[in-house]
Amino acid sequence: MSCHSHKQKSIHKNIEAVTLDPYNGNNMAEKRPVNPPRRTAIAWCIITLASIFGIFNTVLFGIDGFDGGFALAFVSIFVFIMGIIIMVIYFRRARALDKMIKGENLLAHWTYSANEWRAYAEREHREQVETNRAMFIMISVIAVIVGVIFVIAVPDSLMSTLISIGGLIIIIGFTAVFVTWYRRSQNQKYIGEVYINRDGAYINRELHTWTGLGARLENASMDDKHLGQAIMSFGYSAPGRYNRYFYNARVPVPLGKEKEAKEVLDKIIKSHLNVSGASTI
Repeated sequence: MSCHSHKQKSIHKNIEAVTLDPYNGNNMAEKRPVNPPRRTAIAWCIITLASIFGIFNTVLFGIDGFDGGFALAFVSIFVFIMGIIIMVIYFRRARALDKMIKGENLLAHWTYSANEWRAYAEREHREQVETNRAMFIMISVIAVIVGVIFVIAVPDSLMSTLISIGGLIIIIGFTAVFVTWYRRSQNQKYIGEVYINRDGAYINRELHTWTGLGARLENASMDDKHLGQAIMSFGYSAPGRYNRYFYNARVPVPLGKEKEAKEVLDKIIKSHLNVSGASTI
């Protein structure tokens, strides 16, 4: 009995070791990469279809137009139009990711050891915390300055300005904390895996594409002196409402894959930046 009990305790300890280590490969492994853009597209497809009922609510459900029916129809038309646009965007992204996962025009497919991914994820988390903190402070200071100027110009607006500025700062702070937490939890939960082709990279369930719908690659480089781990960096932009939005995809290079990474980078630079030779810091 004592021998059997000892074996059970040993098994339980091994199970706990796998469960408690958030970066353990056994805990994060997936048989096949999922396609998050397709899930988003399907969700918006359902929302768009549901909005049709809202558009024709006065006919389908007998809601009086002046009793909220017209307002619901107006909102539903807006949701329908936005839904069509979002579906087109995300179905295109889902198709691009499918091709990447299937190996079409694939330049690299890398996986990582638990230690490699842990080092990368923790370093990314620290850098994102610092970046978000600086951004939060800057926006908060600007908001307070604008609020003070507005109160000086309109003294009677003190209370409403305090509420507005305070609410804005709280929302920005919550968003910064949530985004940082979510990205770290994704890196802890799922195995580190990267797919790269000439037109984009799929980094641990996050798709980056620099072609289609007005997107373009702005710069690409590799830092092979980044705290003992080489990092590839792709800066790209996409059209926004008033100007272009800029993004940065950072890809850790597995140990021993530095030469392959430089070859991949060189091909992408030649394809999109019309420059020969990879840029290495």
